[in-house]
Amino acid sequence: RMSLIYLYTFFAFCSFSHSLIRGPRTLVLLENQHQEFSHSIFFNQLINNKFELTFRLADDSSLALSLFGDYIYDNLLILAPSTEEFGGDLSIQSIIDFIDSGHNVFICVNSRVSNLIRYISLKCGVNIDESDAIVSDHFNHLPVHDLTNSMMLVSTEKLLPSELIVGAFPDLSSQKFLLYNGVALRLNTSNPLLINLLSAMPSTYSSLPFQPILHYPHSIGFETVLIAALQTRNHGRIVISGSLDFFSNQRFTQSSNYVLSNRNLSLNILMWCFKMNGLLRINSVSHTLCDSNISPPAYTVNDCVSYNIKIDEVIGDKWTTYEASDVQLEFRRIDPYVRLYMNLTQDSNHHITFKLPDVYGVFQFIVDYSRIGFNSIYSSTQVSVRPLQHVEYERFILCAFPYYFSSLSMMMGFLLFSVIYLNHAPLLKTKLS
Repeated sequence: RMSLIYLYTFFAFCSFSHSLIRGPRTLVLLENQHQEFSHSIFFNQLINNKFELTFRLADDSSLALSLFGDYIYDNLLILAPSTEEFGGDLSIQSIIDFIDSGHNVFICVNSRVSNLIRYISLKCGVNIDESDAIVSDHFNHLPVHDLTNSMMLVSTEKLLPSELIVGAFPDLSSQKFLLYNGVALRLNTSNPLLINLLSAMPSTYSSLPFQPILHYPHSIGFETVLIAALQTRNHGRIVISGSLDFFSNQRFTQSSNYVLSNRNLSLNILMWCFKMNGLLRINSVSHTLCDSNISPPAYTVNDCVSYNIKIDEVIGDKWTTYEASDVQLEFRRIDPYVRLYMNLTQDSNHHITFKLPDVYGVFQFIVDYSRIGFNSIYSSTQVSVRPLQHVEYERFILCAFPYYFSSLSMMMGFLLFSVIYLNHAPLLKTKLS
């Protein structure tokens, strides 16, 4: 009996340890089983970074994102652009709720995109071109026998200039290119949360192949978006690529006279989308008087105040200290009275020392930090600033010396007048005597 107890304890410990060391759980929706092999390099990039992948067909009857009210996946990867209906409990609303809860979704489409995937993209502010339309470029394409010229060469100069999301491409003189064969995207310009990760070359246009262009194209030139991203206010991330072929083994290993970077870009975008970088959090916040380590219940006008905030950044699967020189502090009542950049201390805290304004009331220490690629962080600490008490004013105020002098001069003048008046005999009385 004791051996059985030890055995059960051992298995429980093993299962608990496995739950601690397993990576982010990712559900991969496939259009067919062949995609598991045609995009194996793409999937191995995730597996090598300790992601736990679960492969399912998009019409699988057992699909579900949650179980008993809890989400069983951290990320969703959709590689089924022509799927008309999801299987199981998966639906458009469940995916939208999954995004609204702060989770991540990566969607790849092509020219055969279904209305189901199109509607999900529209909910994220991304409009996909009509079915069967492709992006063409007659000036930048591979020298293949393709009359549509749909296998475009897109320069890495068209990437968003953010190393955090797309990685570093410093050697632009080598003319690195990306192979793209897909559909055009357009962004909702009224949505400030959308990010254009990759735009097209100036000579590109979107149209139906082998058909005359009778109307203005869906998008042309720089307004054509190839890969778009969205970061929600609750830190959920969505990436939509107009090309499923962009992430295939054929494009990752294709030999060409050009330097191709599909593989490097895909890994960088995946790591950002699934929150392996670009994630910030506030570790600690403190504010004290400059000459002490005490945070008083209320400050006094013109006090010298020291404010400290520590920000952490996730790199891979570890939290490290975030160091930046563009973090600002606002000391605000209704409008900001103080707005200053914070300095880095030796222990990597963001620190600032300043003098409170000569205004009393209820104020807030506010740090509102938002940069492209990072999630937004916001810290608000409310404090009271009171006026000076009657015993705290200076004994003599320098600016009041003219009033002091006028008062003393009037007193001295009155005293001198009294002495002269009392000791001077009247002239009329002297004559009579």
